[in-house]
Amino acid sequence: MGFNDISSNQGFTNASSDNGSQPAWMNVEVVLTAEIGQAYIKVNQLMQVGRGAVIELGRKVEGPIALKVGDKLVARGDVQVHEENLSIRITEKYH
Repeated sequence: MGFNDISSNQGFTNASSDNGSQPAWMNVEVVLTAEIGQAYIKVNQLMQVGRGAVIELGRKVEGPIALKVGDKLVARGDVQVHEENLSIRITEKYH
C-alpha cells in the first residue's frame, strides 16, 4: 500500500526531542478501512447466501466512501483505480 500525498501532520504537535525527529507514536501502523456500505441480515438468511447472491448495501453508487480507523471516521473519498488497484482520493479529512 502506498500514499502519494501525505505531506502534513496538521493538528498534531511535535513532542519529540530537539533533534527534529517525529515522535514515536507517529510511526505506529493502523488499519485504515474503506467502508462501502452496510447490510442488516438475519443469521439464517446469511447461512443461505451462496455464490452469485446479491446483497444490497444500502447506499448509492455516487458519493464518497468512509475511511475509518477502528470505529472512528477519519476521512471520506472517491473510489478510483490506480495502477490496476482500487484506491481512494481523499475529499474530506477529519481530526
